[in-house]
Amino acid sequence: MKLFQEMQNIILKVISTIIVSILLGVFIPGIVMHYNHSFSEEDVVSKLKPNNKKQYELYKQVNYQIANRRDSLLSNLKDSAILENHACLDSIITEISNLDELHNKIHSPIIIAPFYPRNKVLILFPLAYLGSMLLLLFPLNFRFKLKRSMYVLILFLLILMARWPTWMRNTSLGNIDRHVFSVNNYDISRLGFFVQEVQVLIYLVILTYIVCKWFSYTNHLIARFKSRYILSESYIMSVYDQLRKRYMEWQLASFFLALAFGYYTYYFWSTISESHDYRYLPQAIMTHILWGLLWLIISFPLIISKHYQLRLRTNYLQRAAGNSLTPEQTIRIKEILSIDPISSQNQVISTLIGGITFLFPLIKSFF
Repeated sequence: MKLFQEMQNIILKVISTIIVSILLGVFIPGIVMHYNHSFSEEDVVSKLKPNNKKQYELYKQVNYQIANRRDSLLSNLKDSAILENHACLDSIITEISNLDELHNKIHSPIIIAPFYPRNKVLILFPLAYLGSMLLLLFPLNFRFKLKRSMYVLILFLLILMARWPTWMRNTSLGNIDRHVFSVNNYDISRLGFFVQEVQVLIYLVILTYIVCKWFSYTNHLIARFKSRYILSESYIMSVYDQLRKRYMEWQLASFFLALAFGYYTYYFWSTISESHDYRYLPQAIMTHILWGLLWLIISFPLIISKHYQLRLRTNYLQRAAGNSLTPEQTIRIKEILSIDPISSQNQVISTLIGGITFLFPLIKSFF
């Protein structure tokens, strides 16, 4: 009954988190942008500067002419007389091929990023919120007293680290070699820019709490390990069990962290590769670094626990080696030696999956 209630609570928390993530990430910003007339592609185009608008319309016109000519040639292929004329048929096929090649070579100098449709940011914030809010559950059953000064300092540093590329990109200097014109750009929609900053601030507030919690958890473990150093078999076995649980906890926490950052980083790397707008490069790098730092922070407890377990086992065996042992005790010590709380295979697989997941946004965008 108790297990059922716990499962029910977990399911309710997950469902609530999903709903809140969608509300904060899509619906509320969407309503705000709609009433501010900064929602569709037409809204963004209407706010372009004259020279940018001219470039965009020229590209659309050329693209339309290519598509129109291609459709016309394809319709000619339905004519039986043309199909029987091999020279004419070859000419049409060649021209269609040339048009396709031309279409692939031409890239729009202006990329419009409205709120809807064709907006990759639509799922960015829901996923970021979902992953980060689920990460709040970890470490499991650990409560700590939040130090406000520490929280404010970390939040300030995270804001600077995460936002300076965006702020720079929205200045006059950030317009050099610009290709992407987004509904969240300051010169397109000031409200859109403000909404984006609020969304990111909520995300960073959550991440800051996560950082503080995991730092406190790490300090808690260090203090605990220093105060408790019992060289007994029962205690060593309990440490093994704790290490297994901590490893599973780390795996889940790493998964939710990847959920919070995976698509976030992919968005920036893919924007660079698809639109060739290298103004997003600092943002992509800083976001990836932030992901790596948080992954390191949530890995500290596991690293410390593993080190403690190895040191404890080694000292226990050294002490046992200095004593005269019965055959039964010798067998038992060998059994303790053979126990591996975290199998090497599991460690290798988890490390590979983690590494691939971390690099996947970059690989997916450019290869």
